[in-house]
Amino acid sequence: MGRSGDQATLAEARKRFEAHCKGESTVPVYLRGAVYSTVLRHGVVNTLRLCGQLLKEADLHEEKVGLMRWMGAVSQPDLIKKVLEFSMSTDVWSQDTVFVIAGVTGSLILD
Repeated sequence: MGRSGDQATLAEARKRFEAHCKGESTVPVYLRGAVYSTVLRHGVVNTLRLCGQLLKEADLHEEKVGLMRWMGAVSQPDLIKKVLEFSMSTDVWSQDTVFVIAGVTGSLILD
């Protein structure tokens, strides 16, 4: 439902994402993929920036990999370009670049 832009789902995902970013609550691990990819798919530059901040703050490599893949859910061409540029930056370990690129190509294939 989030992928298709259902407004109630999108509103709930945004609410949970914003509370998570502010430290008011935590998105459960089993919902993070759905929440992050939904807000990124229907988000703006600030949403992508906030995911980048979560990536910097993440302690577990598994969380970092997930965030890198979910960042690829963006759908606007200018944000896709930013994500691909990010994948080649020094902020991403060379062995992790594939996760970012796979996230982008996976979201493009499903459209």
